[in-house]
Amino acid sequence: MTGVQTCALPISAGGLDIAGLVEALPRFSVKLLRHGEVVAEGSGKNSLRSPAACLAELATAVAARGDHDSLGAGALVSSGTLTDSQPMAAGDTWTATVDGLDLSPVTLQIA
Repeated sequence: MTGVQTCALPISAGGLDIAGLVEALPRFSVKLLRHGEVVAEGSGKNSLRSPAACLAELATAVAARGDHDSLGAGALVSSGTLTDSQPMAAGDTWTATVDGLDLSPVTLQIA
């Protein structure tokens, strides 16, 4: 797979309006485009009501385990899918666009 556009991940939470972000997460929407045509749409509420709620549930479960595993700095967490999954094939160009969060579109070409 070849990325056409580079994402600046991870995004630092420093200086962000965390309360505003938590409010926006269940409301933002995403569109998946294959070769420029919309094939799926979803929103943050598809991830356990909100990606923030999903992360909170995970952090609570990890803390309850009481062992040495934790969610530390640099941990990568996937809060689930926001749209129905779509089949991908060699030669496909996919773009994800987001409305309601300050994120640039991301495009991926499948080699």
